[in-house]
Amino acid sequence: MKPRQLTSENAAAFTFDDVVEHYQLRPPYPEAVVERLRGPGVFLEMGCGPAQLGRRLAPTAERVDAVDPSAAMLAKARTLAGGDAANIRWFESRAEEFSYEEKYDCILTPLSLHWMDWEVVLPMFGRALKPGGYMAMTTSCGFSAAPWNEAIRELVPQYSFMGKFDAYDLVGELESRGLFNAQEQLVMGPEPFRQSVADYVGSWWSRAGFARDRLTPENAATFATRVREIVTPYAVDGWLEGEIVAGLCVGAPTCDT
Repeated sequence: MKPRQLTSENAAAFTFDDVVEHYQLRPPYPEAVVERLRGPGVFLEMGCGPAQLGRRLAPTAERVDAVDPSAAMLAKARTLAGGDAANIRWFESRAEEFSYEEKYDCILTPLSLHWMDWEVVLPMFGRALKPGGYMAMTTSCGFSAAPWNEAIRELVPQYSFMGKFDAYDLVGELESRGLFNAQEQLVMGPEPFRQSVADYVGSWWSRAGFARDRLTPENAATFATRVREIVTPYAVDGWLEGEIVAGLCVGAPTCDT
């Protein structure tokens, strides 16, 4: 079974307007991620959200197909830097229902694969890759070794809509099911990053467990206060300064393609 928090109900939070509006407050992927993936090929960004990777890969790509089940996410992505590129095609669809009529050099899953039905989509990805094509999944992105991280980790289960959740290793879960063959597991960065305390607090409203449509106003307000109290001692004039890193795994589906 999948970890208990990875349900379609929880994933539906990414269709909420408030979640969409706050998503851009998440730390960006370090440039090293884009450099590792950049190329002239045809990319499929599945579960693209605001297409943070696809928009940055489009200038050197032949084409980027950006797919997400949230119309609001796609609409937002098109207003952001690079979202008007002529070689990006936008599709509103769940990964399990996409047509996969094209063949791709690279299929990207930016912090999205964990929400999908692995037994369904991995074979689809395998059939949609060109010979020699590959998958690239991001598994994390955020402040690295920040002095407030541990206190935040302890706070999260107390207020998350999802309550207690199962720790898991996405790559290990897929490999144990015979669905994926990891070829490289990389930590990309570090890269300097500066964020206001207000935006750091706001970034939490973009997460499935903290969608304010699902939290009581009291819990949302208390969580925001607690987060602010934790990080403010490390801020200078209201700004947090640190480094961001991202986890990137490159490999291929091991299903029959």
